[in-house]
Amino acid sequence: VNDPELWFNLLHPDDVPAVVDSTRKIFQEKQSLTRVYRLRHKHTGQYRWMEDHIVPRLDDAGTVVATFGVARDITERRRAEDALRESEDRYRDLFEHSQNLICIHDLQGNILSANPAFAELLDFSVNDNITKMNLRDVLAPEVRDQFDAYIAAIRRDGTASGLALIQT
Repeated sequence: VNDPELWFNLLHPDDVPAVVDSTRKIFQEKQSLTRVYRLRHKHTGQYRWMEDHIVPRLDDAGTVVATFGVARDITERRRAEDALRESEDRYRDLFEHSQNLICIHDLQGNILSANPAFAELLDFSVNDNITKMNLRDVLAPEVRDQFDAYIAAIRRDGTASGLALIQT
């Protein structure tokens, strides 16, 4: 109350344009809105990620006369999301650049994804319709009969490691 600009002054400078724009949108469209931004802690000076949900209060004429909202600190959630994103990026890099053959398939053997090394072995590009194929169709004849045992092990144990299904 003593400093009506306090909240605005605590916003991270990079987030000010989006918060101003979303506030304008709340008043113009007279609709609730959820937004995410960083807010500097008054005492520590550290920025915390906040998520707030703002609801406009309208008078009888439909004019916004006030807003109500609830805000929560989502800093830990953001850190976890960032860590997950980094992990996904590492996995994607490993998947794309590994010289090992990597194929992701469903329990029927339908290929869902394959890395470039796998596609190259089959003389496909990754952009070809490799995902329209079934793993049984690309297995060496001498190991095709192991495929059903491989799938059964996955269903039974949730994993089936160490099986070499493609022989060159």
